[in-house]
Amino acid sequence: MNKKSIIALTAAAAITVGLGAGSLAWFTSTATSAGNKFTTGTLNITQQVENWKDVGQKQVAVDNMQPGDQKILPFTISNGTSTLGLKYKIELKAETPGVGVPNLLDVAKFELKLKGVSLTSGITFDELKTYLAQNIKVLDANNTSDSYEIVITIPEETGNTYMGGQGTFEINTKATQNNVDASFNF
Repeated sequence: MNKKSIIALTAAAAITVGLGAGSLAWFTSTATSAGNKFTTGTLNITQQVENWKDVGQKQVAVDNMQPGDQKILPFTISNGTSTLGLKYKIELKAETPGVGVPNLLDVAKFELKLKGVSLTSGITFDELKTYLAQNIKVLDANNTSDSYEIVITIPEETGNTYMGGQGTFEINTKATQNNVDASFNF
């Protein structure tokens, strides 16, 4: 077979395959599922610290406390506009008074109340700090909150060493989404 014959046969075969493929008709259909949207939720914790109060719930200044005095610091933790439930913990951070000023956090006794129920009583600042760090609380989504009170007492047996003293601390609240494993370190 010569070269021209091979080329002619190859061309004829290609045309035949092309015509055959074009003559087959397959039915087709397409379905579309539009709008398959997904979103993430929001996590927004707020902390509102109110003014100091006395045991009668009257707003008071906390200057010039004396042994036996008791003051209340109310504060509220809220998930505000969160669309997700959340876990939170409260951390306390002591601030050191100026040089030569006695630190009342060393002598004061603390009580923590949640929604009016006493959780601790007569403990030191460090014990309160540890208690709060170990207790993670949960808030559901959409404007739920926990109302706390820290009751601070200057013990009657406090001596002159603490005259002119000062106690200052920060309250920090940290939160994460509710479904995070308990081992998560926030």
